[in-house]
Amino acid sequence: MSSDEVKTILATTRNQTEQDVNTVYLNTGCRSDELNRILVKHINLEKNEIFIDGTKTKMSKRTMPIMPLLRPILERLVVGRNNDEKLFPTHSINTIRIFHKLIKNATGINFTLKDYRHTAATNFKDAGIPMNVYARWFGWSDASMAKEVYTHVTDYEKRVSQEWAAKFK
Repeated sequence: MSSDEVKTILATTRNQTEQDVNTVYLNTGCRSDELNRILVKHINLEKNEIFIDGTKTKMSKRTMPIMPLLRPILERLVVGRNNDEKLFPTHSINTIRIFHKLIKNATGINFTLKDYRHTAATNFKDAGIPMNVYARWFGWSDASMAKEVYTHVTDYEKRVSQEWAAKFK
């Protein structure tokens, strides 16, 4: 998804919970089942880490840093809550389907949760995070998935490439 599409999707959210869920997806690259398994105790604000309790592969159980955009959201979500509570207790695959349909109807943007993973991976790459580092955050054993499937060339990269190519002509 482009940054404009992300902004449009976030602007279309109906409430704070939807905005929080989408922001967590975009800043972690979690799969839907992983987001549903995040408990309050998995958020470690002191160490600035979030534990992702994935089940897809043996690498799916992992810890990643809390991205700066997520910190205030997570601080707000964990305060005064029981450690064994789900971070998003009302989030389900059904709420995701409803949200996708609402977004498509409101904006014409058709996307899936996998698009969030692609967007997060591309954003991490653009931020200069080494591919092998965020590959671990996504639960991959090496960077090949990041390189071959999940990261994409952005409009910025295309523009910079064209500018440099023009300089060498």
